Amino acid sequence: LQGIGTAVLLPSGVVAWLLNGRPALEPAGVAIAAGSGVVEAVYFLCLSAGYRRGDLSLVYPIARGSAPLLAIAIGILVLHERLGLIASVGVACLVGGILLVARPWRAFQAAGREDRGAMGFALATGVSIAAYSALDRVGVRILVPPHIEAGTRVVVNTAEGTYVERAND
Repeated sequence: LQGIGTAVLLPSGVVAWLLNGRPALEPAGVAIAAGSGVVEAVYFLCLSAGYRRGDLSLVYPIARGSAPLLAIAIGILVLHERLGLIASVGVACLVGGILLVARPWRAFQAAGREDRGAMGFALATGVSIAAYSALDRVGVRILVPPHIEAGTRVVVNTAEGTYVERAND
């Protein structure tokens, strides 16, 4: 599926780039995009290795549950982003939901030697998801032209009904 998506979207992106007069691409943004692709490849390798060593019911919740928490940690500690009150409540709900649904302590207690390898790869998968998410965040900041960002803000904020307040930011 990844290959099909690339085969469809990459030509569309190239055509759009050509139709817009081939605007210069920031080298740092291109390097980050390439790095993100490498980290996504690592994600697939770790996820596959985890599934070879353990059940989907063990690997998937750990991989997908750890990723958002790690992404939040990277955002705060590395990218210096801040969480407001509502976002903090969302994070608390996320943590509570992961603990209630995945119950990772049970997996660690019940895991035999073989399952621990699966859990290691599941955590590595979560780390890679968080890493490529952070890289994508930085890459978008570098590569997205200001007029597209402004247009996106208007659409998003119009949907929220707050576009007038935000337009003055």
